Amino acid sequence: MARQLTHIYRATLIAATLFLSFASCWLPQVSMAAYVGIDKILVIVDDDVITQSDYEDAKAQVLKNIAAQDQPMPDEATIKKATINNLILERIQLQMANRVGVQVSEEQLTQSMSQLAKSKGFTLEEFILEAQKRGQTTQQIRDQLKKELIIQQVQQGFLRNRINISEQAIDEYLKSEEGKSRIQSKYTLSHLLIRSQDPKAKKALEQAVKDIKSGKRKFSDFNTPQTVDGFAIENGDLGVRTQDELPSLFANIIPDMQPGDYSAPVKSGAGWHVVKLDDLSGAAKIIHQVHARHILIKPSEVRSNKQAKRLINELYKRIKKGEDFSLIAKEYSEDTGSALLGGDLDWAEPAKYVGNFKKTLEKLKDNEISKPFETEFGWHIVQKLGERDHNVTDEVRKNQAFQTLYQRKAAEEVDSWLNQIRQDAYIEFKDPSFNPEVIETPKSN
Repeated sequence: MARQLTHIYRATLIAATLFLSFASCWLPQVSMAAYVGIDKILVIVDDDVITQSDYEDAKAQVLKNIAAQDQPMPDEATIKKATINNLILERIQLQMANRVGVQVSEEQLTQSMSQLAKSKGFTLEEFILEAQKRGQTTQQIRDQLKKELIIQQVQQGFLRNRINISEQAIDEYLKSEEGKSRIQSKYTLSHLLIRSQDPKAKKALEQAVKDIKSGKRKFSDFNTPQTVDGFAIENGDLGVRTQDELPSLFANIIPDMQPGDYSAPVKSGAGWHVVKLDDLSGAAKIIHQVHARHILIKPSEVRSNKQAKRLINELYKRIKKGEDFSLIAKEYSEDTGSALLGGDLDWAEPAKYVGNFKKTLEKLKDNEISKPFETEFGWHIVQKLGERDHNVTDEVRKNQAFQTLYQRKAAEEVDSWLNQIRQDAYIEFKDPSFNPEVIETPKSN
C-alpha cells in the first residue's frame, strides 16, 4: 500500500492537477534561526528543512488526492511515511535545480497552465475556478505548477542521455500482441451493396450516395432494400475491424477515409459495393494541415509597439513590390525557430496557432500574403502556401509505441535515481518519529 500511495502521490505531483502547498520555484536559503519558535523543524535535508506546517499541508493534500481519485484510504502510518518520503525527495530535487540554474519563465508557466487546463477539458478560467473550490489561490496554483515544471526539468535532464528507444524496438513493439491490441486502428464499417455485375449498377450506387449526402434519403432507408435506377440496394453492417481484419477489397481505401466518408463504388464477385466509415478509434488519424511562412517583429525595451508596427508595414510594402519573402524573413524575422528557414512554419494543424494568427491564416487563399496584423507575440506577415488532409496514422502509432517504451524505462530509471540521490543527501530527522525507518505500518492479514 505504501508503494501504491507513493505512485499516487508522484502521479498527481507530475500531472499538477492537485497541488501541495509550497512556496515558490525554489526554496530560499533561510537561516535555521528564522524557524525557531515559528515552526517546528522535522527534517534537515542538505541545506534546507521540512517543517511541521510543510508536512501538515502536504498530508492534507495527499488525503484530498486520494479522495478525488476514489482510492481506498490507507492507514495513518502509511500516509505519514509516503508524505515525508516525497517531501524529502522534492527538497533534494529543488536544491539540485537551484544549483544548476533551472528556471521557468512566466510565459512558459502560463502556457503550461493553459495546456494542463485543456487536457482536463477546461478553459484556463474554469481550471482556476475548480482549483479555487479546493481552497487554492491563483498564486498558489502558479507557484505549485512552477515547482512541478522545475522538478520535471531536473528529471528530464537526468534521463536525457540514459534512455534510447531504437527504431527496431518500436517496430518490434508494434508487431507484438500487446502493441497490436493497444495501438492498432479500429474501424466501424457499413456498406451498400447491389448484387449485380452490371456496369450500370455503379451509377446507381453513386446516385444513392448522392441522395444520402443531399438529404433526399437516409442511410437507414436501405435497411430494407430500396430500388435506385432499377437496381435493388441493401446495406450491411461490417462491424468493428482492425486494420489486419479489413476486407481485402477495401484494405487500401479505408485507411485514407474519415468518419462519415463513403468510398467510390468497388466491384467484387458479389456485385458492386460502397463502404462507409462510421467511426474510427485507436491510432488511425487524418488531420487537416496548413503550410505557412511568416515574419515576426516584436516590440521590446528598445522598440515600441508603434515602431514595431512601422517596421512590419515597411517590410510588407517591400514584399508587395516583389522582394523575396524568404530573404526578408531571414534578415528581419524575430521568430528564431523559423527565421533561418525563411519564415517557414512547415505543415501544421491550424489549432496550433494563437487566435488572431489562426483566423488570419484561415481567410487566406493559397500563396496569398496577409496584411500586417498583431498577436500577443508581436506583429506578423503570414503567407499561406497550401493546405491538405494528411494521414498521420503511422506517425501516431510510432509515437505511441515510443511513449509507451520510454515511460517504462523512465519509471525504472527515475526510481533508481531517486533512491540514489536520497542516499547521497544529508538527512537529519530532528523529530525521530518522522524517520520512515521507524514508522510502523500495520501488517496485512
